[in-house]
Amino acid sequence: MSEWPDELPSPPPERETLLAQLELLVSRARDLSEVLDDRKHKGVSIAHEFKIDLANALSDVFECYFTDVTAARGGYDRTKDPSSEYRRFMTACVTEIFGPSFSLSGNILDETSISRGNR
Repeated sequence: MSEWPDELPSPPPERETLLAQLELLVSRARDLSEVLDDRKHKGVSIAHEFKIDLANALSDVFECYFTDVTAARGGYDRTKDPSSEYRRFMTACVTEIFGPSFSLSGNILDETSISRGNR
């Protein structure tokens, strides 16, 4: 994230700590994905539950490191690049973890935000 040419008054986030936490989250998500994939083959529907849990875990990271931004998806937004910092963060994380074919719907993000009191 470039801040040039402007100086910002707030201190920058601890990027190395954030990267380490995101790496742990990626590993955790992969482990969970393997467990859930096994359940899926046994006929258990887990997609919605998994996405809610993933959105909550990512929201925890977002709220920890971006304390000045509300973890809510914002208004109606069907553009390729959403206006909400939270939505961009969530999309970037799930794309990095699972690739471009995986996504969190607006309904999942809304449900997560509401359960956290952010809507």
